[in-house]
Amino acid sequence: MTRRAAIYCRVSVDRDKDKATIERQEAECRALAAAKGFDEIEVFTDRNLSAFKRGVVRPDYDRLKARVAEGEFSAVFAYRLDRLSRSLSEALKLIELLDDHGTGLVMVNGDVDTTGRMGRAFFQISAIFAELEAATTSERLKDFNKDAAAKGQMPTGGRRCYGYVGKGEERGLIITEEADHLRAAAQDIRDGYSLRETTRRMNERGSRTTMGNEWSPRSLINCLKSPRLRGKRIHLGQVTDAESDWEPIFSEDEQLDLIHRINKAGDTYRESAQRRGNSHLLTGLAICGTCGCRLGYARFKKPGSEIVRARYACKRAPGSLACGKVGVDEARLDKYVVASVREFGHLFVVQAEVRRRALEDQMSQDEADLATNEQTLADLTRDRYAPDSPLTDDLYAELRAPLVARIEALKDALSRPRAELAKLPEPSWIRGPLSKLPEGVQSREYLRRYLEAVEVMPARHRGGRFEGGRVKLHWIGGQVTTDADLGIVEYAAEIGVL
Repeated sequence: MTRRAAIYCRVSVDRDKDKATIERQEAECRALAAAKGFDEIEVFTDRNLSAFKRGVVRPDYDRLKARVAEGEFSAVFAYRLDRLSRSLSEALKLIELLDDHGTGLVMVNGDVDTTGRMGRAFFQISAIFAELEAATTSERLKDFNKDAAAKGQMPTGGRRCYGYVGKGEERGLIITEEADHLRAAAQDIRDGYSLRETTRRMNERGSRTTMGNEWSPRSLINCLKSPRLRGKRIHLGQVTDAESDWEPIFSEDEQLDLIHRINKAGDTYRESAQRRGNSHLLTGLAICGTCGCRLGYARFKKPGSEIVRARYACKRAPGSLACGKVGVDEARLDKYVVASVREFGHLFVVQAEVRRRALEDQMSQDEADLATNEQTLADLTRDRYAPDSPLTDDLYAELRAPLVARIEALKDALSRPRAELAKLPEPSWIRGPLSKLPEGVQSREYLRRYLEAVEVMPARHRGGRFEGGRVKLHWIGGQVTTDADLGIVEYAAEIGVL
């Protein structure tokens, strides 16, 4: 009979994609698995992922557990326990999963082999020490960072600060080309260029962020405001007074003046007429059908004409993913959407309410079933460890396995309708057609009771009339409709939209 084994390898920090650590783990695990007589071996690898921090998703670790739950492996091999988990609670969940499906756990280092009688006890002891080591390492790192901040040393972790070498013997040295780009951007701001234009000029000079992306106004502002550029270290959100061990790119007066100009430009923009777009009906609802970005307010004037028309447009900006290829007349799109919601919106909300009731009924049944199975499992466990229990280990395991599987299946089944319910409208939102929407911003909030998004596709003919077929309405219940689905072409024509 073929014996299959899984190998799990993990490294927390591998910024340079150095395979040596992973390859060493895999080689030693393979050698041990071969020595124990396993014929087929599959490797699961997670790179640059912590096993101690809460909430970190490790894709291959989750995939490994799913395959174990399907009974595909006889044993799981790892270099050390802390490669699998540095949390006692997670380690105990793993060993329970392995036990439930008859899968052993073997470590190259650490005297853990749950295929033997003493393996589980050693595993639990190792898990305790792995969690203790992780906590100790965390405290030691905090102390190191505190001491480094007090001495004014350049931070060693996190993303590299633009303008400086981030690691190695040259850590903290100025990168001349990047420093020149920052000084040029600062000069643009002093010369009166807007933040958007400054960002565009920064990208045109060939500058890119430390992640290799185009600059956006937000990322450039955050960089120019960083105290590191004037030789100041931040620790726990506070700027330290310690003298730094790296050369500043800006003097303190230069950077503080720059920050003042940036803040003043932001205040001026917020108070300007350009901010009027946020008060328009479909701001935040209208999206581009080509790139998926939100459509913003824009003003358009045909060549040779004095008439200025308001539009919703996909606006290309520095560092943005917007395509800039979709635009639509504001008044006509507003009328079209209002007409659709007025005539048909309540139908979709009623459909969503029917779906809500069906989901709640199913969840009620599943929750009752879950409670029954959990109580049965609790009773079985109590009977197993009661004095003079007639249950043997084998019989207990045989009875327990289907209960655990059923409980996990019910929990998984309950998670899906809960997520869907969160998106459905409240019962109080159900209402009939309206003759008129509320005024101002309240009208937009009213539309959100019915619509998740208004998707606008590119025009078929340049300069042509508004076409309802360009618009896809994403209703709150999950339906997506067009003219053909709603049948409102004639109605829209009557009110002057088409």
